[in-house]
Amino acid sequence: MLDTSYLLSVYRASEQWQLDGHSWYARAHNFAAMLASECGKSLEITSAVISAVSPGISWYQNQLVARQLCQASVGNFSRYLAPGLTFRGAYRSNANKAWKILQGTDPYKLMSPKTGPKTFAFWHNILDPSQSDHVTIDRHAYCIALGEKTTRQYAIKASAYALVSELYKTVAQQLGIIPNQLQATVWLSHRDHYQQNLFN
Repeated sequence: MLDTSYLLSVYRASEQWQLDGHSWYARAHNFAAMLASECGKSLEITSAVISAVSPGISWYQNQLVARQLCQASVGNFSRYLAPGLTFRGAYRSNANKAWKILQGTDPYKLMSPKTGPKTFAFWHNILDPSQSDHVTIDRHAYCIALGEKTTRQYAIKASAYALVSELYKTVAQQLGIIPNQLQATVWLSHRDHYQQNLFN
């Protein structure tokens, strides 16, 4: 059962987390824009690359891997993804997907709201932080919506993803903010502090 009260308590736990969360995607957008400038790619491409490699790694690792791939794509051996490259925890399959995007494959052919709603939403939240259509529902966002104080691994089905996404949109509207601002705030709050039982 979805739990709006817990979602709101995590959001309201700290004004600092709200400040950080409200600007999180704007900062991610700026990073994608910087990569685009550095590597001569479009913002749509660099945002897709960042999202493609994101599963299973921290945001710090995410930035390092995305930059590594973008820089490699304009090097002397830019047609090939060297087998010996390491990706700081990112899955090789995701790095391969990002590489294909950098080599000219349409990201819409590799990233879909049906087969990968989380990475598709993350891509579009980074690309345009002002939009309200897409919500990045990762395991943290999902557990918070269920009222769970610890984050567990879930295989989130498409129907469940859609329900939780709508919950975030509804609560964000009530708060007068964009859904990605709500998601980023509770992600920061829950990820860093649920162990301290601050939300009991």
